[in-house]
Amino acid sequence: MADSFYSPEELKAIGFKSYGENMLISRNAQFYGAENISMGDHVRIDDFCILSGNITIGSYVHISAYCGLYGKFGIVMEDYTGLSPRCLLFSGSDDFEGEFLISPLGARQINN
Repeated sequence: MADSFYSPEELKAIGFKSYGENMLISRNAQFYGAENISMGDHVRIDDFCILSGNITIGSYVHISAYCGLYGKFGIVMEDYTGLSPRCLLFSGSDDFEGEFLISPLGARQINN
């Protein structure tokens, strides 16, 4: 089980903005823009989580398996909080203004 989590040296190599002590971060979690992610002490992030964007995680936080945090405009998880399995947090959504479609046609401009 100890092999399932990153070592302190491996966590440093990921390039987080900051992180604390006693971390249990799954090797199966994915981080995009790690330089924008900061974490306190005693944080656990389980398998198959995705963290992307501006994210601040306090101390004594547990993020269960299959969670996604998409922090384009920032997400803050305070101390002693957690997420149940398969939760998704978004701080922004698609832009519904202008002359563009969303969904599979996302990049196609509307012709008037």
